[in-house]
Amino acid sequence: MGNICEWANKETRGLADIRMHDKNPRGLSATYAADKQGKWAFFEPLSPIEGFPAVAYDITDERSRGECAIAIGVSNEIAFDVSLRLSADNVGAKDPCETAATVAGMMLQTMKGER
Repeated sequence: MGNICEWANKETRGLADIRMHDKNPRGLSATYAADKQGKWAFFEPLSPIEGFPAVAYDITDERSRGECAIAIGVSNEIAFDVSLRLSADNVGAKDPCETAATVAGMMLQTMKGER
């Protein structure tokens, strides 16, 4: 892994954790390889986010608890994760993977200078 940025709201339990995979120069292929090795109990390719490939994955499927991790490949060498936990009020009301994809989209727009 590489640099990490985390936002948490202790009152609502909402959390967003962003981790760059710049120390492992394999991009999204590392996440796909781990799936082929059986590491992920939950693995689902997503629609591209801001034009970049993405997958939802985890060692357990925690979507019913309001949690989802997604990986986005920004190049053949670099990927980043968004791990998200919905606020207590939103568990069951929102899809945590869709919300994680929204956070990733905002991050990518910022990186591209569109925000």
